Amino acid sequence: MTLNSVAEAARKVGPAVVRIEIELNLPANHDAFSKEGQPGVGSGFIFSKDGLVLTNAHVIEYAREIKVNLMDGREYKAVVKGKDSFVDVAVLQIVSSDKSDEFPVAKLSDSDGLTIGQSVIAIGSPNGLDNSVTKGIIANAGRSWADIKSFVRKAYRTADYIQTDVALYTGNSGGPLVDVETGDVIGINANTLSTMPGTTFSIQINRIRDIIDALSQGREVQHAYLGVSVVKCTPPWAAQMNVKAAGAYTLPESHGALVWFVHPSTPAAEAGLRGGDVILKVGGKAVESPGDVRRFTDRAAVGETLTLFVYRDSQEIEISVQPMDLVTRLREARDEENRMLEAIERLKDDMQF
Repeated sequence: MTLNSVAEAARKVGPAVVRIEIELNLPANHDAFSKEGQPGVGSGFIFSKDGLVLTNAHVIEYAREIKVNLMDGREYKAVVKGKDSFVDVAVLQIVSSDKSDEFPVAKLSDSDGLTIGQSVIAIGSPNGLDNSVTKGIIANAGRSWADIKSFVRKAYRTADYIQTDVALYTGNSGGPLVDVETGDVIGINANTLSTMPGTTFSIQINRIRDIIDALSQGREVQHAYLGVSVVKCTPPWAAQMNVKAAGAYTLPESHGALVWFVHPSTPAAEAGLRGGDVILKVGGKAVESPGDVRRFTDRAAVGETLTLFVYRDSQEIEISVQPMDLVTRLREARDEENRMLEAIERLKDDMQF
């Protein structure tokens, strides 16, 4: 990495980076001391010539009005084209009455070939300081939700992250993470780790391309859900199982996901998946880690048959399951919780005498 390459990458992407200003319309139960209309600020970047802006969903949460400010001084209103809170991604549409308006565009790059130590920069508007550039390196190219959920306040279950040491601050959320060598966007800056300064996370572009396309067209995004909790199948555990199998079956001692718990009344339970099963493949794709089960399932079509290759009782079997929509499942769980709370309140009333 040279200063010239950093400067060139910043020059290439910088014009497409926008400051997002919002007026918040907070719900009544959000904060007793909050007021409607208070301002917020975040970052984003234009990724299409017709003025589509990519940012984090949490940046525009509760937004009553949205404005975007370009590097060249232009300011526009924007509307939400679509958002997916499960991956923390939103697409905005710049509103312009001038059909001749042209917008600078940042190119979305391939985030699958990233390597540890690769040089990157982040561009955004921390605390409203437009087009601030910070640089660093990739510390890990493939962090899953399971990797960071215990110490990141708001990690998203269906996202995959690039871990870097790039400095991010309030207002950087939604801005681009840029490959210094190509000057292309490889991630969306999303999270910082307050307990470990210099540890930040950006959402991998390749993991959300289909979602970006759907949101750009105003379509709702579904996330397939099985209803299992899985943990890593470790080589020592697999080796022990192979001894017990006495040659009837050889469990891979390097990959797989052990089913720890099957949630009741879910597609996994209905399909007959059991605790203690080891998921080896999902839809024909080898499972290297628990994160792969989530990742491969999330890409499956809701309601269509998905084949799981599972190790059980010293042999490999196939289990067909029909994933349901995660939003539907959460809604059902929320409704069930509300019914339980109502039942408790009725019980309390009945006990009064």
